[in-house]
Amino acid sequence: MNHPYQVLGTSIPELLARRRLIYRLERHLLKPSPDHVQVVGPTLFGKSVLLHGLARRLEAADNYFVAAAYDDLRHAPPTDDATFRRRFAEVVKKTLATAKPDVAEYLDLEDKGIHELLDLAFQELEQQGARLLVVLDGFDHVLAGTGITRNLWGQLRSLAQKSSLRLVTGGRHPLRELFKTEESRTSDFWEIFYDTPVAVGPFEKDDWDDLLAPLTGAGVTVDGSGRKELINWSGGVPVLAASLLERLAADARDGYAITKSEVDKTAEDMLEQPPAHLEQLWDDCDFELRGDVATLAERECDGVLLSEFSTQRQRALWGRGYGVTSGNHMRPGCRLMARYALQKGRATRRVDFRTAGQEH
Repeated sequence: MNHPYQVLGTSIPELLARRRLIYRLERHLLKPSPDHVQVVGPTLFGKSVLLHGLARRLEAADNYFVAAAYDDLRHAPPTDDATFRRRFAEVVKKTLATAKPDVAEYLDLEDKGIHELLDLAFQELEQQGARLLVVLDGFDHVLAGTGITRNLWGQLRSLAQKSSLRLVTGGRHPLRELFKTEESRTSDFWEIFYDTPVAVGPFEKDDWDDLLAPLTGAGVTVDGSGRKELINWSGGVPVLAASLLERLAADARDGYAITKSEVDKTAEDMLEQPPAHLEQLWDDCDFELRGDVATLAERECDGVLLSEFSTQRQRALWGRGYGVTSGNHMRPGCRLMARYALQKGRATRRVDFRTAGQEH
């Protein structure tokens, strides 16, 4: 069968599942007075897939947005105000070239007063009762640029206050946190956004029908035990789920059945030679989170009392699918990550200061 599950690569994978997140975003964007929205989540949890899919989806909603643009700022991120202005103008001009060519002509990319031209373009769209959606992925990479100043954010805020422009940003952290630590921290640009970011975490249970649809549509059966083990091994972590499904799909054919044993074998094979993205997920955890994952793995049978983790640390484990609760205990939620933590050795184990003195 064709391989519908893409793990990393040079292009952004097709959006599968995430109906609840799409619904939440559309509630913000497809109302009479739409919001500017932030999307946040850890590395490799599918922010870019979601944002790219959102732009393509709303591109077709021509009764609401005349067009939708997606720009991934992680690639050659602008490092100063002038570079950002030109990059933003290029995205707007290219996107409007088909939908509103008369407005696109306002934007002379070589003009030094490009902000004024952008202002005129969005004024014209506003007069026409038209809206443009601009999705800016990897926004935290822009804020890392030392040449980006408060002046730029003021200009972007003035554009975003027009009804003709709506922004969606993607990044690892909420804008209010990023603006506290950068040169532009005194800017109030982030205040134009809806106050609660849309958080991207692991897949939910009701995402799995959509995730498995390419397989079942090709005549492949995924029985209940196989589905359960896919969830247990991957924890719903998008890149891990896609990696397992990619490997299973490689052998799948019409009439093939994916059971617990097939999933277990595939996962064990992954751990024999851990893929780079598993290591990247591990590296993205801070020392404390690594220790908590290792502790859950070591005490998998009995579980760990929730009281042993602070509320913040519980949320960190839940938010990445690395821990699940059962009563007043927590157990590993992602078997691949738990096993990988054990492979990394006891050096990562969280020190329990309440009992450390008893070990001597």
